[in-house]
Amino acid sequence: AATPMYHAARRDLAISTILTAAAVAAFLLAPRGAQFELLLLAIVPIATLVRAGDAATALARTPLLVACAAFGLYITINAAWSVNHAEAYGKVLFYWVLLVTAHLAITGIGVVGDEILARLQKTIVLAVMAGAMFLAVEVLTDQAIRRFLFSLLPFMRPPSKHTTIVDGEVAAIGPYILNRNMAALCLVLWPVLLMLRTLLDARRALIAGIALAAVSLIAVLRSGHETSVLALLFSVAAFAGMMLAA
Repeated sequence: AATPMYHAARRDLAISTILTAAAVAAFLLAPRGAQFELLLLAIVPIATLVRAGDAATALARTPLLVACAAFGLYITINAAWSVNHAEAYGKVLFYWVLLVTAHLAITGIGVVGDEILARLQKTIVLAVMAGAMFLAVEVLTDQAIRRFLFSLLPFMRPPSKHTTIVDGEVAAIGPYILNRNMAALCLVLWPVLLMLRTLLDARRALIAGIALAAVSLIAVLRSGHETSVLALLFSVAAFAGMMLAA
């Protein structure tokens, strides 16, 4: 019979999978909430770190942490000269919250069990692949899925200046609405390609990587978002240069 410890491990695995999938999918589909999605993604490693009870690891200083803390101190002081102190210090506070969250999450990854870590990687890869496919379909069909959803559920519609309504249905959505989604896709693409290399053998990782890169390239180029296009092209060039130099 399964022991309580086994059930607890299965429960933790399921919760970790759900939280990670939700965070990644939300980041690709609704990147405006990126700060909250980062907090959601950090729950699993931080919870693992808390369970381990290793305060020394959590408080360990790294060069990156020191540099980010120094920048945080600078913007904290700089906020004193802001016209709107409430808004400025609100953003400063959120910066510190994100910094501490990111530090604890990165530290906590080191104590996450191998089984959960492998599941998290697979979840992230699958979520990004699904997200990339969704964005490619949206770009190629002039956002047909969103137009259908916004017509069916009017309360979800963006401000009227971004849409064209005909006979009560959404006939068109400004293509620039997807700009942030494309930027989000570019940000997650390379980490996911690296994860593929650790999860699969060389041949299958290459095939899956080419497929994901091709779908992402189609979505970004078709979107016309110049910043994302340049980011993707320059990152590909940088990667190719590193491979040639290796």
